Amino acid sequence: MTVLVDTNILLDVLQRRTPFDVAAAQVWQLSESGSVAGYVSAISFNNVFYIARKQSGVSAAMDAVKAVRGAFRVVSLDEAVLDDAIAAATNDLEDAIQATSARRVSADYIVTRNAADFAPFRIPTATAEELLVLLTP
Repeated sequence: MTVLVDTNILLDVLQRRTPFDVAAAQVWQLSESGSVAGYVSAISFNNVFYIARKQSGVSAAMDAVKAVRGAFRVVSLDEAVLDDAIAAATNDLEDAIQATSARRVSADYIVTRNAADFAPFRIPTATAEELLVLLTP
């Protein structure tokens, strides 16, 4: 299964946002182990860095970025992804980039806590908890 992991799921793990962090960490581990093909959009790195830097400083923010890079494959933000996201004409460019990135890798799901944000893109979404249920034999 191929999934694109939204930034909020990454931050759930990195910032230990209870109660969401437990399932999010399991999804992270599934990607890290190769049990799922876990992708993140390139924009997630600057978002993670920005938020982690404000909370914990530059060194911790770089550690967070390195941890994400070590666990997930990256969908590049190239002209085609950006042009498709801009053409989507939604209220949130970041969500459009995430959705376009998911399409780029033919993701089965976007793993997110904000499914409503992705409704205009008609890409299946799942929370971390829902994905774990879907993967249970």
